[in-house]
Amino acid sequence: MLPSMDKLPLDLWDDIFRHACTDGGRTGAALARTSSFLRAASAPYRFYSLKFTNLAQIGRFLLCLDRIERAQAPHAGVRDQRSVNTRHMLLSFFPDDCESLDRQWRGWSEYSSRKSKRQQQLAEDERAWHATKGAWDRQFLFLVPHLLRLVAPTLETLVVLQQPGIPLPYVKVDLFALRELSLLADDRMFVRPDPRWEAHPPTRGGEFDDFDARVPASFPSLTHLHIVYESGAKQHSWEKTLPLWAALAPALTHLRVSQASNLIPEVLEAMSTRVVPRGARGTPEFRAALAHPRLRKIIIQPLVLQPVKGHDFREEARLASQAPRGSRIVVLRGRWYRHGYWRDRLKWEWEDRMIGKAGCWAESEDDEGEWTHERRKRAEVAAQKASKMQAGKVPGQSKDWIRLDNPERMFRSLSGSFLRRGGAKCHGRAVSV
Repeated sequence: MLPSMDKLPLDLWDDIFRHACTDGGRTGAALARTSSFLRAASAPYRFYSLKFTNLAQIGRFLLCLDRIERAQAPHAGVRDQRSVNTRHMLLSFFPDDCESLDRQWRGWSEYSSRKSKRQQQLAEDERAWHATKGAWDRQFLFLVPHLLRLVAPTLETLVVLQQPGIPLPYVKVDLFALRELSLLADDRMFVRPDPRWEAHPPTRGGEFDDFDARVPASFPSLTHLHIVYESGAKQHSWEKTLPLWAALAPALTHLRVSQASNLIPEVLEAMSTRVVPRGARGTPEFRAALAHPRLRKIIIQPLVLQPVKGHDFREEARLASQAPRGSRIVVLRGRWYRHGYWRDRLKWEWEDRMIGKAGCWAESEDDEGEWTHERRKRAEVAAQKASKMQAGKVPGQSKDWIRLDNPERMFRSLSGSFLRRGGAKCHGRAVSV
């Protein structure tokens, strides 16, 4: 006779839940609805990994946490801000998931043939876009900082995906336990641009002169940083913002730059040897603040638009890797990727890293398993098309939007719940795996 489920040791259940709840929260939610025993046993791992693709999901998640806390302590008075045992999180904001971020363009035939009228129409479109984006930014700045403070004590891996050319607002938050961070297209969410860059664009070699070397380390435990170039308007180039991560993440040991531009070798040379570009001013303390003293491995995957340029880039990086320096440089072959490839791949690697795979930190593409992921992507697309055809829908004809249901009421409810807790500070400590 098989033993009942509640007879299994709890430490065995812990291992099962830790390996099962690695899909962004879906398994944890399903376990909570299975039985009262599994709901209680899986509670510490219910939010072990979280994946959000729009602000509505984040708002509903915060409301869910508030209801869980009220159910557990219905007669409690003022409560301290609690933390959530979340180790892995992915944030993705794209127009196909966030309708308010979808910038609508008129057809060229809809504009007036008169120059003055056409300029007026373009100005109206620009004002409408800024108003829409501003409203979305205010919701973002209300929800995302609360979410990050909740998970800050235990969060170990974070992936932020966004549409190129649509920057996310800056969020001031300290993630002391974060060990691995992947950024697609932009880092403005964590790097505050210097206002002086706007008024007086820095000259090449002097753009680090005004950097405040005393900026506190927001990611003191971060050891792995992966950034991905994407075609689009990044307000401040990676060549300008990447060296600033030396102060934000002083413990960085691994750095990967995918789809790298032709300026990255000079930036990496400055980071690993000379600290700042030739001709830049500053005291020795200032120069040391922009160094990565613990950086051990740099992986570069070049962006190839034309074969000749890609070959020259590879040769330049190969020669640079042979030069004596403290960091090891690994150069992968550069090639062209399909549209949306890195958006999918960063999600796959986020899932792989949770179960101990190398992900993007392998030194060869054969070890990264990207072809396996590509085959899985093709199978998913084929299955989606087949299901739509069976349902009588034409692929691409309609979208299922996730909207904020009565956002004002939801925000008032969230505001009240956070105010009752007496602030937005987190209390808790990281729990080792």
